Amino acid sequence: MPRRVADQRDRERESEQQRREADRAFGPGTGMPVAHPDAVVGEVDAASFGRRTADLRTPDFLPAPDAPALASRVRNSAARAEGGALGGGWTGPDGHLGLALDSHRNDYGVTVEPDVLIRLRRERLSLGGEIRRLDGPFDQLSVGASHTRYRHQEVEGDGTVGTTFSSRGQDLRLQARHRPLGLVRGVIGLQAERLSFSALGEEAFVPSTRTRSQALFVLEEAEFGPLLVQAGARREQVHVASDGDRPGDVARFGDAMERRFTPRSML
Repeated sequence: MPRRVADQRDRERESEQQRREADRAFGPGTGMPVAHPDAVVGEVDAASFGRRTADLRTPDFLPAPDAPALASRVRNSAARAEGGALGGGWTGPDGHLGLALDSHRNDYGVTVEPDVLIRLRRERLSLGGEIRRLDGPFDQLSVGASHTRYRHQEVEGDGTVGTTFSSRGQDLRLQARHRPLGLVRGVIGLQAERLSFSALGEEAFVPSTRTRSQALFVLEEAEFGPLLVQAGARREQVHVASDGDRPGDVARFGDAMERRFTPRSML
């Protein structure tokens, strides 16, 4: 048998063996892996990006009424952005769970202030999961949570930071699907959020604040032939606290204050 033909048959046998092993792990394949009903699958993914642009080129224009000459570029419109994400997840017949961390950075100019640069940073950690086939009155439970940090700085032409806006936030959402009650099926849930915000610098236009909220909600639906009837309600409690003026600062915002709200909604 010619050597080339023998090598080709060996490769075909190896490919067929790999296909059979994949079928045993994932089920019959058609070029795309399909999860077996009883399989537990884990996966880790990573991604990144980067983008850089120069000042925007345009047809000739007069940048200002008193400008000495026409311009063909929008001054201080250049930008640079980069980011990335890393995540992992588990999927099984009774649910899934995933965790992801992503970061985003963006530096860009302010065209109306040629010497000002915006420096933006954001990091976020997210968790999401679901459990199915539960015993008891609820047959499915879902959870989602995240923690986010954000910072926005206005940098002057000499490199000094004029104003810094920053925030930290956390949110949590729990949702449970109850078993059908006759024709009625639906979910009940809890949502909670926390946000701390601060603005420091000469151009800070709001005081530092802390916001807390908790909400309960329910959504039910029933089918009557071709007609789908839905009803829902949500009750929330919100607490907002302002720090007011900082000691030694020029009076702008007044004394520290607190407010409480109880929003309600129905459909």
